[in-house]
Amino acid sequence: MSTGGDSMQKRPVVFSTCMEHELHFGAPSHPEKPERLLNILKHLKQQGLLSDDLILPHHIATDDDLLLAHTKEHVKKVQDYALQHVSNGIQNKRELREWKRRMSSEAKVKIDGKEVGLVKSMGDLFTTVATPEVAMAAVGASVKVVEEVAKSMEGDRKEAKAGFAIVRPPGHHAGKDTAMGFCFFNNATIAALHAVERLKVPRVCVFDWDVHHGNGSQDILYEDGRVLFASVHRYGKGFYPGTGKVEEVGSGGGKGRIVNLPVEGRGMGDEYYMKAMDELFLPVFAEYEPNLVIVSAGFDAAEGDPLGGMKVTPVGFAKMLHSIQATLPDAGIVLILEGGYNVNILSECSEACVRILAGETVAEVERRFGVGGEEEGLCSDMGAMMVMENPAKAAKEKQAAHASLLAARRVQAEHWREVQTPDEE
Repeated sequence: MSTGGDSMQKRPVVFSTCMEHELHFGAPSHPEKPERLLNILKHLKQQGLLSDDLILPHHIATDDDLLLAHTKEHVKKVQDYALQHVSNGIQNKRELREWKRRMSSEAKVKIDGKEVGLVKSMGDLFTTVATPEVAMAAVGASVKVVEEVAKSMEGDRKEAKAGFAIVRPPGHHAGKDTAMGFCFFNNATIAALHAVERLKVPRVCVFDWDVHHGNGSQDILYEDGRVLFASVHRYGKGFYPGTGKVEEVGSGGGKGRIVNLPVEGRGMGDEYYMKAMDELFLPVFAEYEPNLVIVSAGFDAAEGDPLGGMKVTPVGFAKMLHSIQATLPDAGIVLILEGGYNVNILSECSEACVRILAGETVAEVERRFGVGGEEEGLCSDMGAMMVMENPAKAAKEKQAAHASLLAARRVQAEHWREVQTPDEE
């Protein structure tokens, strides 16, 4: 199904990002930090892949945008986070910016003799007075890049653009009425529903390759049916968020529109991910024939990520993206940043994908990065240090991961003719 070495037509890439995202920050040690975006933008400019004229104008989402995917109660709750900080004495972004410049490493300051935290932590979330606006800007940037790509697809498909929304906070854990996992509003799903409902794009797919399951995206789309949601993610042994089983295929009008590959094995790399593309996801995409593919592009399955425990290389992500392009040559493709917490590797993976979006071949990307897809082993979850454990344990993890793929194929074969069960091979 995949055609890794084929030459793709050169095409323009548009970008969007969210201004003042630096004012949404947590403790200095928190992995979801402003440096993630700053480093990507700097790196892409250094590589000659990004210039200011390619970045769409700043846009903040409206409440109507947010209500495409979220309840009124959830929107108000997130917007009210700012008021909690105002009551502590941080009145606005200008004051926050000044205090941040002078703050201690503990992110606390004294206002009128009272020690005040610039950041509030709530489980796996953190907020500042600017968080609601930054989260709405991330949605706005995602919506605008989808609009630009959809507009460019009208008429002559040969001029279709690709796009990359380089945004934070991420969004795929945010459900209809839930903020969690560093996420407040669901950037990718709002953009997808905007495309279907307002731009009248006939068929839209959200493909989530973040190492964590996009439970929020699934929650929003589970009974909807207007958008196909597909996800490859690590699963089991307490791995966050613990959702995305193969049996979760949607219900009601959305039955058969959820495709999950929960990988019950650590240390999987390029070879495994491309096998999953060839045997599961590309057949589904070919049958569904989406006009627009939105990739929830988390890069925490990359080798060296402190949270993911997988071994995908920048070339591996490039190969996955190229395989989608080759399977769906007329579709618009938009990447929306999700996770990825090693800032250097995050930038390299982003670069590899932008090069594919712009029309470079996999062979060209391989020459820049070195060929990926080394023999899969087992990596430790401890930080960026990837260590090989004993061969027997590595083999067991690999066997579990391949069993996950077989199980997903069996389930999805009931909904998609192009997916073969193991017995049909």
